[in-house]
Formats: sequence, C-alpha cells, structure tokens
Amino acid sequence: MSFLIESLIERLDEETGISLAASEVKAECVDGGIEIYVWGQLLIVADDAEADMLEDESFADEIWDLIIDEFYDVREKLIELKLLALNADHLPELTPKLLTLLEAQKVDKKILSSLDYIFEDISSADKDFGLPKVGLCFTDYEGIRVLVPVDIAKRPYHFDPTVIAVEFDKRFKAKV
Repeated sequence: MSFLIESLIERLDEETGISLAASEVKAECVDGGIEIYVWGQLLIVADDAEADMLEDESFADEIWDLIIDEFYDVREKLIELKLLALNADHLPELTPKLLTLLEAQKVDKKILSSLDYIFEDISSADKDFGLPKVGLCFTDYEGIRVLVPVDIAKRPYHFDPTVIAVEFDKRFKAKV
C-alpha cells in the first residue's frame, strides 16, 4: 500500500468517520495523471502526476487539499460513491432474485414491471459522521415508494433476498 493510500484512509476516517480498508481505496496512474478510486468509483483525478509521487508526503497533502477544495462535504461524496458501488455491484444479482420471490408472494405483475430498485441513504439528514443507514428503495417514481433497510455495516454484505422480499410485502401492504 502506498503512502498516498495510507494517508487518504486516515484522513477520510478523521474527516468523515467512514473507515476504509486498504482494498477499498485505489490509486491508478493513467495518461500522465493519478486517478483515486474508493469502492471502485472515481473520487478524484490529479493531473500531471507520476507513479513515484504515490510515496511522496507533499503529494499526499496536495491530493487531500484537492479533495477538500473539490467537495464541500467529503462525507456526502463518500456516501454518493458508496451508493453507486452498492447499486453497481449488488443490484444486478439481487434484482432477479427479488422479482422471483415477489412473484411467488403474489405481488401484482403490473406493479412489479413498473418498479425500479435502488440503494438509498435513509439517515444522512440525521447524521454527520460515519456511514449512513441504507435502504433498498422500490419505486415507480409516481406513487409507489417502499424502503427496506439493509445492513451495510457488516462486511461482506449479506443482502438476503428472502428477507427483503418479505419486508417489502409487509411495508407495501401497509401503504395500500
């Protein structure tokens, strides 16, 4: 792990309360610059940088200043990246399983065909430190909006489609 990555992990934790593992932060040298990724999502690009700068303390300070200047709220940016990563990494596998389970629960096929699924922050308004609570939102963007909380505090994630489908059914019936 480079000095830059170590420095970013420490500073992001201090600034946001979001602890990152070394495997969740990556720096890549691309086209004469360095791209910084968190959870596989692009955080920031430093132009005119080379691989040997990854071990330079002053470059780490420069990157941190760039992040602070670029993002008014660094925690909110990390949450945005986390949600993007959850949606990209977990929804493609989870969605078909949920559809099968919801069809088995006799949820109207017309409703099911109109639903989109997206992980959402359901607590940031109440928090200013650490990862937020996250929910899987089922929505048709018009009248249906059902949130099912999921746990992103434990790794590896275990999004149980059966539990989510049952919870959706309960919450959906309560709204109708």
